[in-house]
Formats: sequence, structure tokens, C-alpha cells
Amino acid sequence: MPYRDEQLDELVQFFRGKVWLDYSGLRKVKAPDKFAELPVLEPAIQAEVNKLRDWMRNRRYADSTVKTYTEAMALFFRFMDNKDPETVTNDDLEEFNRDFIIRRKYSDRSLENVLKQALAKSGIKKPVTLHWLRHSYATHLLENGTDLRYIQELLGHKSSRTTEIYTHVSTRSLQQIKSPFDDL
Repeated sequence: MPYRDEQLDELVQFFRGKVWLDYSGLRKVKAPDKFAELPVLEPAIQAEVNKLRDWMRNRRYADSTVKTYTEAMALFFRFMDNKDPETVTNDDLEEFNRDFIIRRKYSDRSLENVLKQALAKSGIKKPVTLHWLRHSYATHLLENGTDLRYIQELLGHKSSRTTEIYTHVSTRSLQQIKSPFDDL
């Protein structure tokens, strides 16, 4: 299966809501002019992809959705050199995202450009950065009751002190704390 420009959008849609990807560590790297060819999908893994395709068709998913998911799955396993599906980890997904999707598609400025284009299309005039978006996401998680340790893991922080920065922003949560004496 040759690489297509649309595959990035399809893969992002496939992994949306399933994996939190930490973009804070992005840095400029020299991308090779030509990437190595991916191996052909092994018959056993192709059979698993076919099972997914059949299952989705039986559940009456749209043909475009079936195509997107099955091609994304096949591309992932080709990138992982036909790794056994039972042994796939979140680290494998991060590696795929970092080493296949981002390095093949995004330069150091293109993520910011995508954000700026989205802001222009939506008519938002306030200045926004990817870092602010990340910070806002973490703050909303905290305000909605997500445990700080989970947020730390999602953001990829090694130290809880780094994640605790978000606690000073979330004063709404403090106001909603109910004293046990209020129930007396």
C-alpha cells in the first residue's frame, strides 16, 4: 500500500479519543529525503485486518469509514514490521505517530500553521498557540474532576510538580469544594 497524503488525516481520525499524544517534545529534526519502504503485510495480520473490515461492514459502517480504519490499521502494522497485535503497546502508537506521521508530514512550523488556518476559518481573533491549547486542555480536565496523576500521565510529565502548575489556574474547582459541615 503506497503512502498517500490523505492517510495522515485518516490516521488522526482513527486514533482520536483513543490516545493522548504529547506534542510538547516536538523539535526540529532533519527529515530524510527518502523514507525506507515499509514491509508487505504478513498474511496473518492481513487476515486480522480483513476480520475488522468484515465486522465493520456487518455493523453497517460507511464504506469510507471501513476503508479508513482498515488502511490505517494495515499501515500501522506495516510500520511496526508486522508486530504481533497481542503485543502492541501505547509506546508503539507513540512511536508510529512520532516517527511515521509527524516526521513525514509536519515541519517545525506546519503545526502552528494548521492552528492559525483553523483560527482564521473559525473567525477567532484572539491569539492562540499550541502550548496554550495544551494548557487549556489540562485545565479543563482538572476543573472537570480528573485526577492530577492522570493529567500528568496524559501530558507526559515526569514530575507531578510540572503538572501542579495547572492547579493555580483552576480556582473554580476550589469554589466547588463542599465542606462536610455544610451537610450538618
